Amino acid sequence: ISTPRLVLKENGDDDGQLWDLERPLLLADGSVVATSALMPRIVRFDAVSGRAVRLARRGQGPGELMVPGNLALLPDNRVVLVDYANGRQVTVDIASGVVTS
Repeated sequence: ISTPRLVLKENGDDDGQLWDLERPLLLADGSVVATSALMPRIVRFDAVSGRAVRLARRGQGPGELMVPGNLALLPDNRVVLVDYANGRQVTVDIASGVVTS
């Protein structure tokens, strides 16, 4: 019998929906970060609680994105991606949840 690495829980909003998420990235703590191009966002699924937390949302302002590209994990526990529509790099500090672009 295997033990699941991550059990997701419904949290009553669109962030917990899996049907449109792409490019999952497994983090060292067992959490998963993924993007969505259909509903532009970055979502982190916490390994302990199983809850989904939106880290970035659709928009053109600071920390927002329109067309997210592939995720990459940096050595300092930040996630980086290119937002093709806004023509910029978006960086997420996983520990704090702070998003910069």
